[in-house]
Amino acid sequence: MSKGGTTPLMEQYFSIKNKYQDEIVLFQLGDFYEAFFEDAELISKELNIVLTSRSGSPLAGIPVKSLDQYVSKLVKKGYRIAIADQLEDASQAKGLVERGVVRVVTKGTLFEDDLLDSKLNNYIAALHLTKKGRKELIVGLAIADLSTGEFSLTEFTDELSLNKTITELKKYLPSEIIFPRESEDRVSLYKKIEFDDFKPSPLITTVENFWFTKELATQFLRKAFDVSSLDGFGISEFPEGIGSAGALMRYLSETQVKQSLDNFTKIGPLKRDGMMYLDSSSIISLELIRNIWENTSEGTLLEAFDHSLTPMGSRLIRQWLLHPLTEKERIDQRLNAVETLKLNVIPHQEMRTSLDQITDLQRLISRIAMEKSRPMELIALNLSLKQVPKLKKHLEKLDDILITNLISTLHSLPEICELISQAINPTPNIPGSGEVIKKEFNEKLDYWHDILSTSNLWLEEYEEEECQKNDIPNLKVRNNKAIGFYIEVTKSHYSKVPENYELKKHLKNAKRYTTTELQQREQEFLRAEDEIRTLELEIYSQIVRKIGTKIKEIQETAEAIGQLDCLSCFAHIAETRNYCRPEITDSLTINIKQGRHPVIERIMVPEPFIPNDTILNEEERILIITGPNMGGKTTLLRQVALITIMAQMGSFVPAQSAEIGIVDRIFTRVGAFDNQIKQQSTFFIEMTEAANLLNNATERSLVILDEVGRGTSTYDGLSIAWGTVEYLHDINKSRTLFATHYHSLSDLELTLPAIKNYHFDILVEDSERLIFDRRLKEHSTDKSFGIQVAKLAGVPQEVISRASEILKLLDSQVETIDPSINGVKEEEREVLKKLIKEEISGPKQLSIIDFFAEEKGKKGMEQSLADQSQETIESYNKLCKIISKVNLDNMSIIEIQELIQELKREIN
Repeated sequence: MSKGGTTPLMEQYFSIKNKYQDEIVLFQLGDFYEAFFEDAELISKELNIVLTSRSGSPLAGIPVKSLDQYVSKLVKKGYRIAIADQLEDASQAKGLVERGVVRVVTKGTLFEDDLLDSKLNNYIAALHLTKKGRKELIVGLAIADLSTGEFSLTEFTDELSLNKTITELKKYLPSEIIFPRESEDRVSLYKKIEFDDFKPSPLITTVENFWFTKELATQFLRKAFDVSSLDGFGISEFPEGIGSAGALMRYLSETQVKQSLDNFTKIGPLKRDGMMYLDSSSIISLELIRNIWENTSEGTLLEAFDHSLTPMGSRLIRQWLLHPLTEKERIDQRLNAVETLKLNVIPHQEMRTSLDQITDLQRLISRIAMEKSRPMELIALNLSLKQVPKLKKHLEKLDDILITNLISTLHSLPEICELISQAINPTPNIPGSGEVIKKEFNEKLDYWHDILSTSNLWLEEYEEEECQKNDIPNLKVRNNKAIGFYIEVTKSHYSKVPENYELKKHLKNAKRYTTTELQQREQEFLRAEDEIRTLELEIYSQIVRKIGTKIKEIQETAEAIGQLDCLSCFAHIAETRNYCRPEITDSLTINIKQGRHPVIERIMVPEPFIPNDTILNEEERILIITGPNMGGKTTLLRQVALITIMAQMGSFVPAQSAEIGIVDRIFTRVGAFDNQIKQQSTFFIEMTEAANLLNNATERSLVILDEVGRGTSTYDGLSIAWGTVEYLHDINKSRTLFATHYHSLSDLELTLPAIKNYHFDILVEDSERLIFDRRLKEHSTDKSFGIQVAKLAGVPQEVISRASEILKLLDSQVETIDPSINGVKEEEREVLKKLIKEEISGPKQLSIIDFFAEEKGKKGMEQSLADQSQETIESYNKLCKIISKVNLDNMSIIEIQELIQELKREIN
C-alpha cells in the first residue's frame, strides 16, 4: 500500500483514468482487461458479464483474446473505450509493469476487418460552422475513413450551406461526427442539424474549439503528411475545410495513441463539380441505397446493381450511385470501357476470375500501416498481389483508354510477394508463437528452434535412461507450463526413487521430482522459448514495416481494382439482363424506348415486366400521367429517374434504346411520410420538398412528382398542384413527370404548349378483379378504381359495398348539374363536373359532422347538416354562373390564377 492507502497498481490505474474520464478504461492485467468502479458496473450491465469486487470496489473483466468481440458491442452502443495495454513483458519487468493507453476506440475509429461491413466505408466527419453576416453561413467539412486511408474536405459558403452539408453527410453516413465545443450562443447552430435523422445515428463528439483554426490545422496537416505546403493537394481554396480537416486529423492522432497514421498518404477536395446533385429526399424516395420501410438495402437499386467481386468495388459502386456524372466525356469513357468488356467475353471472364480472388487491399494496407495486421492478412496480401500480373495480361488485350489508364496504376510488387512467400508460414499462428516465420528465413531463429527440438528429443531419451537405471517402468519425464520440466513416479515405486531426485510437487498417487541435469535443460528450453518469441515478433515487425514502405503503390492498386471491378460489374449486368448502351447528349431530350424498372423487373420474375416508352423534350417537357391506383404511374416515374442515374453513372440501362440529355439534378416528390419528432405533418414535408424543387430546379433538371397536393383539402390540393405545374412549365422549364388523381389537371394540355397527357388503363374490370394494362398511352383518363383496389387490399366487404353505393350517389349528383346553363361550353361543363366530384368525394381537413358537433352540439346537428347541404347546392349554382362567363382562350395565366382565387373564395 502507498502512503495514501492505495496500491501502486491502482495509482497507475487512476493516473490513466484521470486522462480518460469520458471513456471506459480497460486496464490489462495479464490475460484479462479489467474495468473498475463505475466502468465495471457499466460493462457488466451492457455485456452481461459477472460483476465482482476487489477490496470492496466493483470489478469486471474480459479475456484479452475476446477483446474485439466485447469492444465491438460497447462501441455500437455509443461508448468510447480506452485500451490500456501492458507495454512490457511482465516476466522481465522490474517492479510494476508499465501500462498505457494505446488506443481509444469509437464508432468512427474502428479499422478491424472483423468489426466492419466490407461493403461500407466507416467514415468519420468533422464539421465547423461559422456565421458570415446575418444570414450567410460558412461550413467547413472533412471526411475520412481510417480503415481505408481516404481523406477529403470541402466547404459551403452560401445561404443553403447547412442543407448542402446535411445532404452530403447523409450520402456518406459517417458513424461519428466531431465539432468544436462552442459557447452557449453558438451551440444553436449545430442543433439545427437533426443528427437523429441519420440512420444509423452517428456518435457526436466535441473537441477543443482552437483545433479548427486554419493556422494550427495547416501546421498539423503539414506534419501529418510530411509536406512543407498543402498547395499540392489542391485544397487551398477551402480554408474552413482545412480547419475541419486539421481538427479531424488531430482527433485521429489522439485516439490512435500508439498507431501510425501512415495509411493517410493524401488529402483532396470532396468533388462536387461534374456530378449530379442528389438531395437526401431524392435518395430516400428513389430507394437508391436504403428501402423506405425497413431501412435496409433489400429492394434497392444498390442491391440490384452490386454484383462486384471485391470490397473495394462494392464500396465504390455505392459512391458512383450517389454521385452520377454530368460531364459527357467522362460518362462516355466509362460506357466505352463497359462496352469493351461486354464484347470481349473471354478476357472479361478471366478478369472476373482474378478479381474474385482479391481481398480488401484498402483496409489491409491500412492495418499494415498501423502495424496491426495479422500474419494471415499478409498471406492474403500476397495472394491478391499475385493476381495483378494476371489482371494486366487479361486487360492488355483490350483497346480502351480508361482500361489502359487503370492498368498503368496496377502494381504487382514482386519483391513484396517474394518476401511474404519466403518469410510467412502458409498457416501461421499469432506473432511470437513460434509458428509464423518459416524455417531457413533467419539463422538465429532457426538456432533457437533447434534448441527446442533437441530439448524435446532429449526429454524422451532422458525418460528412457531413468526408467532403465532406476528400474521404474512407468516413470515419466514431461514438460508442463505450470511447473516446467519434471519426473513423475507413481506411489508403488516411491522406494526406488534415487537420492539425487528433488521433490517438486506431491500429488494424490504420485510425486513429481527434478534433478540438476533436468533443471539445466529446462533453463535452456525456457530461454529458447523467450528468444523465439522476442525474435519472431521483431522479424514480423520488420516485415510489416518493409511492406509499409509500399503503402502508396498498394493504395493505387486497390483504387484501380475497385474501378475495374465496377466497370466489370456494369458489363456483367448489361450482358445477363439485356441492357442497352445509352446515348449521352447535351440536349434537353430524354427518350427511352421500352424502358424497364431495374429493381421491379427482377422481383417480378417469372412474370414479364411490361416496358414503356418515355419521351421528354422541349415540345413535351411535362407529362401529366393519370390512371388507376396500382396501374403503374409511380413505377414509371421512378423508372425514368433510375435509368437516368444509371446512364450517368456510366452503366448500360434496362431499355431497348435510351437517349439521355444530361441531367444536373433530380428532384422527387414521391410518397407520404410525416415526422412526429419534428412535429411536421405529411403535408408539410410534401410542401417542403415541393418548395425545394420549385426554388432550385433548372431546365437541365429532371422532376418527378407523385400526387402533389393530396395531403390537404381537395380545393387546396388541386390549386397547389395546378400552380406547381404552371410554375414548372413557365419558370423552371424542367423536364417533369407528374402523376396525379386530380384528373382536371389534364385540361392544362389545352392551355400550356409543353404539356402532354398520358395515362395507364385496365384490361379487365368486373366485380371480382382488375387486370392492369401497364402500358403508357396518350391522352388522359378520369378513372382511379379506388374501391376495386381497396377490395384487392382486403378491406371488409361491408365497407366495399357501402362505398360503391356512395360513389353511385355522388356520380348521380354530379350528373344533375343543369346542362342548359347559358354560355357554358361542353368542355367547361366537364371541368366543373370534375371539380364538383372531387370536392364531394375528396378528403376534408375537418368533417362537417365534427364541425357542427363542436359548435352547436348534437341537438341541432341534423338541422345544421340540412342547412349546410342546401347552402352547398346554392354555392355550386353560383360557381356554374361564374364559370359560364369564362373564356379560357382569351385569358392570360395571371387572369386564370385570379379566377382560381375567386373560385376558392366562393367555395370557402
